[in-house]
Amino acid sequence: MFNMITKLFWQLFFGATIIIIVILSILNTDKVDFDYIFGTVKDVPLIMLMTIAFVIGLVFGSFITKFIQITKTNGGAAKK
Repeated sequence: MFNMITKLFWQLFFGATIIIIVILSILNTDKVDFDYIFGTVKDVPLIMLMTIAFVIGLVFGSFITKFIQITKTNGGAAKK
């Protein structure tokens, strides 16, 4: 019984998250200028920048998490 409730909760949570992302993508179609180290890009949709930032954060976060997991287990550097 508890597993069904937990599963239903996570399905509703992810469903609501997807709906919020779709609403934000519809509302954030404004064109913005993006300044970075090597120059400037003009008229980039805001949702594109938000998506790129999310993916970069997801990749870096997963690498950092995996690095921490490896160093905390025996897979890391050998202990003397």
